[in-house]
Amino acid sequence: MHSEFFDLTFPEDNVYNVEPGLTTSVCDGYWAFLRPLPVGPHEISFSASIFMPEGDPVTTQIKNDPIYRSVIEEIDKNSRFNIEVTYDLMVK
Repeated sequence: MHSEFFDLTFPEDNVYNVEPGLTTSVCDGYWAFLRPLPVGPHEISFSASIFMPEGDPVTTQIKNDPIYRSVIEEIDKNSRFNIEVTYDLMVK
């Protein structure tokens, strides 16, 4: 399930390396809530694979908005967008 479309403003020098300004976005995914971590280093990793079917309103929005060009290049021939992320955290 994903959210309805909503307005999203990217600030200058954002972490996604996209042009700052207003765009339309949607939120979809799984979320993890952690208990407070003990002091010290921690590594948190996750991966996801999202099906991006042709004709879907979210897929159409992404493919038609140049701000998502880097995402479009990562959608494979099976209409899947795959991502792997690792966070290195230091709790003080």
